[in-house]
Amino acid sequence: MTTTITLIASSAFSQSPPENQYFDSDGVRIRYIELGSGEPVIAIHGFTRNSDTWLERISGLAENHRLILFDQRGHGLSDKPHSVSDYGRELGHDVIRLMNHLNIPKAHILGYSIGVAPIGMAITENETRFVSAVFGGGAPRWDWGEERDLLNQYRYERMLRSPRQQQAESGMEGQDQIALANLRLGEKELVVSKESLSKLGIPIFAIVGSEDPALEAVNKFKNILPAIELRVIEGESHISAPENPEFVDSIQDFFARNKLN
Repeated sequence: MTTTITLIASSAFSQSPPENQYFDSDGVRIRYIELGSGEPVIAIHGFTRNSDTWLERISGLAENHRLILFDQRGHGLSDKPHSVSDYGRELGHDVIRLMNHLNIPKAHILGYSIGVAPIGMAITENETRFVSAVFGGGAPRWDWGEERDLLNQYRYERMLRSPRQQQAESGMEGQDQIALANLRLGEKELVVSKESLSKLGIPIFAIVGSEDPALEAVNKFKNILPAIELRVIEGESHISAPENPEFVDSIQDFFARNKLN
């Protein structure tokens, strides 16, 4: 069963609004939308976002591709489990289950911000399922336990214990904060080894704003895998980079040079 959504896209590309569709990912109902035609591109949004807000920024990719976006569990119209065990590696499994549901043997994959961690897992464990990968505003995780990680873990554990802390969280109003906290607590399960990253053979593109704190991690990722193609958008932040026309144009160009054979 499908229902029509209203879409306001920033791209000049326009067509009938996509329909909400759903699939079962091992007991969790995941919502996805698709538009366009051509080689498939699976696109994963960032934290507290959803497929609609992501599509507003990357709808131009549907001019030449079958663009498929899904609400990560805990977000949008997908189910929002309240157990940390329902996140972590399940975020990577959702990608493969969606491809299986749609009978897609091989696709390009694109993620932004926390949407890149599931990609790191998916491509290292199922490299033959992917044509290429794009890491936007972030890099896969190959370590865990830095001060930033421990502070974030404390923050989300505290949120689960304290309704007052939930009310204080900015940027999460109106969302299921228990689900989102469990998602963040499960992130460490998406860590992959440097060795597995260094052995990747598919084309990989990293794109990030010059003012984005994630640039440091992206540069470290390139040190692990020098073959990565890196584009830094000058003057742009983590929030603003996807709104720059260079973001979609660069990804379009990358996909055009790395087509499915």
